Amino acid sequence: MKILKRDYKHGIVTLIPENTDDLYSIYRILKPNDKLKASTSRRIRRKEEDGRQDSGERIKMTLEISVEEFAFHGFGDNLRVKGKITSGPENLISLGTYHTLALKPMEKVTITKEKWTPLEIKIIEDAEKASM
Repeated sequence: MKILKRDYKHGIVTLIPENTDDLYSIYRILKPNDKLKASTSRRIRRKEEDGRQDSGERIKMTLEISVEEFAFHGFGDNLRVKGKITSGPENLISLGTYHTLALKPMEKVTITKEKWTPLEIKIIEDAEKASM
């Protein structure tokens, strides 16, 4: 795991998981109400002239969600995290709606917690050491 920024005092860690083990490390430290920020795509539907919505198009964006549910899928190399959107491009999304982030290796993610426990810090630091 590559840690790009660590500010445990303010509760923020930005990292890049490099493999499935790193995703599992993130899974181990996540808790409900943590904030998770990552790049994703979301289907945006626009109203057509006759008032109906079109089928929409997928647009890449960065969203931050408040974690509610999460599941690790080692066989698919991803960690799925569901929660309410707390920040993102407000012209395209509605804050407070649900979204699921699928975290994958080699994609940057920022985790924000109220308080990092010593165990959570150890898990992240050990994952970084294992990749050196």
